Amino acid sequence: MRWDRTFKTNVYAYFRLVKAALPHLGAGSAIIVTGSETGFLGPEQLPDYAATKGAIHTLTKSFAKQLAPAYVFLASDADSSYITGEILAVMGGGPAPG
Repeated sequence: MRWDRTFKTNVYAYFRLVKAALPHLGAGSAIIVTGSETGFLGPEQLPDYAATKGAIHTLTKSFAKQLAPAYVFLASDADSSYITGEILAVMGGGPAPG
């Protein structure tokens, strides 16, 4: 079935790839994900594809919450040393507070 094949190709593969990569990522590593506007727009011609892209967007936000505590960034040698006196809204992909 096309629905299952599309989910296995786009969502299952993404999940498995992230899971397999985690043991190999060091401090400061990043996982870069490419989504699609179809995940936001939900075009009627591509329901399976659009659903997988929406799932990828949501999985990415979930992974960000699980894998990217702001404390690590602020304590690292990254450009965080240029951040002083700021309130850092760590919302894990959600909207920042007003």
